[in-house]
Amino acid sequence: MWITAAKGRRLWSHALGVLDQVLFSTGALAVGVLLARWLDQTSYGEFTLASALILFLGGLYNSLIIEPMSILGPARHDGVPQSYFVTLLLIHLALSGCLFGVVALGLTLAQSVGIVRIAGVSADILLLATTAVAPSMMLFWLVRRRAYAMFRVVRAVRSTLTYVVVLISGVAILSWAEALTLPRSLWIFVIASLIGCLVDTWSSLPAFASRRVLTKARDQVWTVLKQHWTYGSWAVLASVVYWGNGNLYYYLTGSLVGLSGVATLRVVAVCLQPVRTIQAGLVNVLLPTLAAARTAHDGTRVFRRQVAGSAVLFVALSATYATLLTVLSVWVLRLLYGGRYDDAAVYVPILAVGAVIDSLGEAAAVGLKALEEPRLICGAYAIGSIVTLIIGVPAIGALGTIGAAYAAVGSSAAFTVSVWLMYRARARREIATTPPAMLREGSAFGNVEM
Repeated sequence: MWITAAKGRRLWSHALGVLDQVLFSTGALAVGVLLARWLDQTSYGEFTLASALILFLGGLYNSLIIEPMSILGPARHDGVPQSYFVTLLLIHLALSGCLFGVVALGLTLAQSVGIVRIAGVSADILLLATTAVAPSMMLFWLVRRRAYAMFRVVRAVRSTLTYVVVLISGVAILSWAEALTLPRSLWIFVIASLIGCLVDTWSSLPAFASRRVLTKARDQVWTVLKQHWTYGSWAVLASVVYWGNGNLYYYLTGSLVGLSGVATLRVVAVCLQPVRTIQAGLVNVLLPTLAAARTAHDGTRVFRRQVAGSAVLFVALSATYATLLTVLSVWVLRLLYGGRYDDAAVYVPILAVGAVIDSLGEAAAVGLKALEEPRLICGAYAIGSIVTLIIGVPAIGALGTIGAAYAAVGSSAAFTVSVWLMYRARARREIATTPPAMLREGSAFGNVEM
């Protein structure tokens, strides 16, 4: 047999993971396009800044909760049992409550001294984005990634399909009723996220609420927090500098150029989002596989083959997509945005090159994540963020929005070179500490899993 039954199931899981991310990417692309068409440029620019803030909070949450679950769940908790998941839900509720208190207090103090906009976002939008949209979307991400960690990706597909349908139909109905505003569109994100969660967890709610599960979940809160913090503490800092790497330009552009420049960069980013999301789906499936491969028979050799294979796959996907988008940029922008952003075509080839470079760096980053070395990823992102600050401000000041696009490519290149150098050094140490017998004995199907 070329592929065993177990490997066939893994390949099927990979395919479902791609499908899940295609659905999610389609929803994100559709909503981004619809809001860009139906909101004015100022509102869409504010939506972009609010979205960047939500991604910042989501990055912190992913580092402390979701990504450790993908690694520690299969390795230390025999998958993601009900008690472990309920523990994560309790932690989620506690973090959401703390976030609400901090943001509400900060906005109250800001308004008391006459500050009505923070980082270009109005106070009411900031409160809604951080205390309602962010917690609900992060809960949805947690539910979906639990399905990945349990190798039941079909459940994630079902939840994502529901989320996309509710999200797109909700925005479309508001527009048809001539009632679409930025706050109402953000509430649609909340509703879609919560319904997506219920689709996956509805049948398990009675089990989650049982006394045995709740007692065990409550008793292990501090243990799980400690495990997640040990793994994710460096990843938290990495998420901060990663966010700065990809989103700081929005705030710099908004400050130096205006919200219309932010909107222009965002419409191009939306066009590039599908390939990034497909790649993220592959990462979600690959992480548990790589984590298990480290301790498997001939794990070191299989691990390095999988990382190398992911690099080839990521670059091939992104380069193909970027080339097609560049060639068809004028037609695509006019089709999607109805002629409102035709001038954004000049930014497409620049940011497309950055997307290809980022895809290469992501392959090394996923290898370091599986090696439980988030601190090295943090270092690579820090280098990229330093480049952002060094070349971003003068480039935007001198060239405007197109300067931000060129600086983004330079930042991506700095990150990719750094992360690959760190991964190669760490992989060599992994080989040096692997018993010789494991290196000599091979696996006929070691590279089939990619």
